[in-house]
Amino acid sequence: MRKVLKKLISMVVKEIIFVWNYLQYNVISAMEFRFNFFSQAFFMIINDGLFLLIWYFFFSRFGDLNGFGFLEMMALWIFGAGGFGLVNAIFGNANNLGKIISNGELDFYFTFPKNHLLHALVSRTDLSAWGDLLFALIAFVIFFPINVYSVAMLIFGIVSGAFILLSFYILIGALSFWLGRNEVLNDSLFHAFLAFSTNPSSVFQGVVKFIIFFIIPAGFATFLPAELLQTFSLAKFVYVVIFSVFFFLLALFVYNRGLKKYSSGNLINVRS
Repeated sequence: MRKVLKKLISMVVKEIIFVWNYLQYNVISAMEFRFNFFSQAFFMIINDGLFLLIWYFFFSRFGDLNGFGFLEMMALWIFGAGGFGLVNAIFGNANNLGKIISNGELDFYFTFPKNHLLHALVSRTDLSAWGDLLFALIAFVIFFPINVYSVAMLIFGIVSGAFILLSFYILIGALSFWLGRNEVLNDSLFHAFLAFSTNPSSVFQGVVKFIIFFIIPAGFATFLPAELLQTFSLAKFVYVVIFSVFFFLLALFVYNRGLKKYSSGNLINVRS
């Protein structure tokens, strides 16, 4: 048991080092066009800020929604923007996974010794995502007290939200193994995730609330972390951890099932 655990830890550490090295390479490549990099990040910060400005005027005019006010909305956006930014800054190809599969481009990644899925996901960075991540950090510093607890919940919420969003990317991307070209469905599901994760949680009830927690899991990605940032609940903390792990394993299971179908009908080609 100890040998298995040691081997597992060693494998995870190697994968983390691989991702870190690839991230450095992607950032260095992006910095060759510094103006493009900084302008995309800057305008994404402005974009996020304008959305929150609209909500500020809304809450100032109409008041809270079932106890949900501007501060709660700010917490929601911190984890929505932070999780999205972290995933797409590091795993910039995650949103293109379905297209990679349907176009047969996954063959290219089979030629590498590393995990082909991981290699495909980290092979690019989304420049504007860095703006989302920076916006989340700026908003946190401005609107919330900085102490050990709040910083710990910030890190936990952004990482867990990113983990759930990455799993969602893999899951909807894996549908291309069966559905072929389904960019419209992928985009629709992704934008539904974003819409649910950045709107007041108090307005969702009944069946819709079930959907945004267990079908399009924005609830676990942003709603619960936002609540934890303000008030700690061991039950909610455990729910987020358990669901994050379960959803990731589910996404990998679906992907690997689809991969068997893909492998039986495609040839491996090396790009020149």
